[in-house]
Amino acid sequence: MPEDQADAATALLAAVDARAHLEWVCPACDERNPASFETCWKCQHDLAGA
Repeated sequence: MPEDQADAATALLAAVDARAHLEWVCPACDERNPASFETCWKCQHDLAGA
């Protein structure tokens, strides 16, 4: 694999990994939710409706 492609792949994987650790706190019940969730897992509050 060319070095520039390897560097790009490494950067992309780092960005995905960093995003996986982000969370949001539900304004309705104060529960922490993964960034990938659009609805609170505990109370089903919709993040878009926050």
